[in-house]
Amino acid sequence: NRQLADPTRLADRIFQTGLDLLRREADGTKYRLLGIGVGDLSDDGKADPPDLVDIQSRKRALAEGAIDSLRDKFGKKAVETGYTFGRGRGANPPEPIEE
Repeated sequence: NRQLADPTRLADRIFQTGLDLLRREADGTKYRLLGIGVGDLSDDGKADPPDLVDIQSRKRALAEGAIDSLRDKFGKKAVETGYTFGRGRGANPPEPIEE
């Protein structure tokens, strides 16, 4: 269980947090299904405040917004991220983003 320091609307940030939690628990057990839950929701305007230390966060937020816009216009499968592109059953989880 982990609570982020500030609200987010970025799927990548939620995914990376979940991946970090999974890696801490990984002991070789095979899982059929895993999920990530979110709670304590807040207004969109409070999410992802500017970060002077993480200069890539703004770029990731802009990229995710562009992907959302394309999916809204052309459908959910119009754009795939590197996490999902070409991934089949039994594929290993992606490595965390190094910054």
